Amino acid sequence: MTLDENILEASKQTKIIASNLLKEKNILKTLSLVGTPLIIGSYALDLMVDPDIDIVVQTNFPKKKAKEALDIFIEKETVQKYEFWDFVKFPRKNRPEWYIVNLRIEYEGIKREIEIWFLGNIDIYKKQLDTYKSKINEDNRLKILNAKQERNTLGQTKHNKSSIEIYDKILDIHQ
Repeated sequence: MTLDENILEASKQTKIIASNLLKEKNILKTLSLVGTPLIIGSYALDLMVDPDIDIVVQTNFPKKKAKEALDIFIEKETVQKYEFWDFVKFPRKNRPEWYIVNLRIEYEGIKREIEIWFLGNIDIYKKQLDTYKSKINEDNRLKILNAKQERNTLGQTKHNKSSIEIYDKILDIHQ
């Protein structure tokens, strides 16, 4: 197998495991109880390198519904660790001013994260996803996967060099 074939296969396997996790833990079904979920990021784009999943949830009451979702996940004992972040009252650079629930779990021997943003409107994420999907081909898919792998090899985090920055650069998107 070539290096390119290896990275494509690794990405495919990471997504399969992520799909199994979402299904087994009823993540989308649970989120549907509090709003309209949309999986975004590397999972939605078939560009998974890291064991994390990004989801946005549209709801008219983001803070209230984020807390409700968190309570449901805790009550169901869905995962091992839960986090709630308030980026409205406590804004952070390069983060939307909304609410986030992070679910952390060791699944199939690897620590994984499901990052869930609760927002009033997710249309911008739908549009961004459509733009990326329209520009991805096999050539730039490999470039993106290799860039994300290189980021990891160099010990950089997604906060140092975000996947969005990688996508925008390789896909030549000016936002």
